[in-house]
Amino acid sequence: MIQLLQSLFTGAVGGAAVAFLAKTWIETRLAASIKHEYDKQLEQYKKELDKRQKVELLAELFAEWIATPPGTPPSPDQRLRLNKLSFAASLWLPPDLVVEVGKTLQLSPDGKSLFDVLLLARKEIAGDESVKAGNITFWGANLELKGQPIIQK
Repeated sequence: MIQLLQSLFTGAVGGAAVAFLAKTWIETRLAASIKHEYDKQLEQYKKELDKRQKVELLAELFAEWIATPPGTPPSPDQRLRLNKLSFAASLWLPPDLVVEVGKTLQLSPDGKSLFDVLLLARKEIAGDESVKAGNITFWGANLELKGQPIIQK
């Protein structure tokens, strides 16, 4: 009888230990799985943010570049800003895009329009080709007084 009670007690303690260990293992696995999923989402968000910042850098460079009317030399502050943006773009943008940006900024005969380069950046960095040059609105200095946008086609 005592041996039966000992066996039952040992079985109950062993069963409780196994149940506790199984519960702990499942909780740990579940927490690790959730953490892994959140880490993947965070990494994806960081990549998207990095892509956006690169495209914004290029947009800022072009906006600063066209702020000075053709034939007018930029001020020393603007030249500094343009160089800073150009150098940053050359460090972070994909190589093909750096070449196209350089051709455009240097007014190379085989250079693309700034709108085409922006769309090329959108394609290379964001993987999106749905926007066309005619969809980009540009306010030229000659129409600034009228407040009318120019749609580049």
